[in-house]
Amino acid sequence: MVAWLKEAAMDINKIPESPWVRAWRLELEAKGKAEAVLAVLTARGIPVTAAQAALVLGCKDRARLDGWLQAVASVASAEQLLGPSKVS
Repeated sequence: MVAWLKEAAMDINKIPESPWVRAWRLELEAKGKAEAVLAVLTARGIPVTAAQAALVLGCKDRARLDGWLQAVASVASAEQLLGPSKVS
């Protein structure tokens, strides 16, 4: 019985995904990561300008977002994390 249940269990990595569903899922993942970066900055009491928040929320590069998530716990400012703002 246990073997049957293990075999019958759904493996999310084996579910076929249409291109638009994949794009939507990746977009939602990026949005969640961006929101997490801003949440950690806010929780740490680090001020974030509207331009910086827009930069983070507009980022779709998952590798960059992952880098920000790793660094956000140790930076002293949003500028240190994101670089000088190019948005006025």
